[in-house]
Amino acid sequence: MNHYDVAQICLNGHVINSKARKYPEYNKNYCPKCGEKTITNCPKCGKSIRGAYCAEDAIFVPSSLIYVPPKYCEYCGAPFPWTERKIKKVKELLKSLDELPAEDIGLLESLISQLIREEAGVEVAAYRTRSLIQKLKPASVDIVKTVLSDILSESVKKLVFGG
Repeated sequence: MNHYDVAQICLNGHVINSKARKYPEYNKNYCPKCGEKTITNCPKCGKSIRGAYCAEDAIFVPSSLIYVPPKYCEYCGAPFPWTERKIKKVKELLKSLDELPAEDIGLLESLISQLIREEAGVEVAAYRTRSLIQKLKPASVDIVKTVLSDILSESVKKLVFGG
């Protein structure tokens, strides 16, 4: 029977096991990459984190189907701990930039939240974000790009940074 398994992911977002029920022997209490505790359920609602798709007749899985941890819980909509941590880091970074006035920093925080959630009007948010980022010094632009690359989808990154 085809189904989605349960994923085991550390609090920093490293995938430990995308098929935690099918292959429990690969589960770990702590992440071997960063030492953080691992979870299989949403901390907010307690439902299982959707893992990799299990097809009974699958012989080959293309690399394009490699499991990517979700940003938000599909049941309650809450951000997972790794998403919350990345958003917090982006906000800390933005507040440390002295190149933009406080109102631009506040606007940028709001726009980035829209980009992460890919809300309606993401193209407008991407354009406005790009305009604000262009006001920064080149070194700051590079840092912002690096940090945002961790939390934005590929399509949103293209809208914001081009390419």
